[in-house]
Amino acid sequence: MVVEDRQIAAQLLGCLIKNPDIFANEKYKVTQADFPHAVHRIIFTAVYNLYLQGVNKPSVADINTYI
Repeated sequence: MVVEDRQIAAQLLGCLIKNPDIFANEKYKVTQADFPHAVHRIIFTAVYNLYLQGVNKPSVADINTYI
């Protein structure tokens, strides 16, 4: 699933930030490749890696620091 629309990509990232447990759900496979715009891939990667580090609901500061 590639998200071409920037607004939809932003909404999807918002959902992942608010509920990073979505990453663990096999039903919803979202990867960096699903985001065609670099800024969205960067944010996705930060949120995903923070999730892997155990950060639940990362803040803007967490994401900014990671980037």
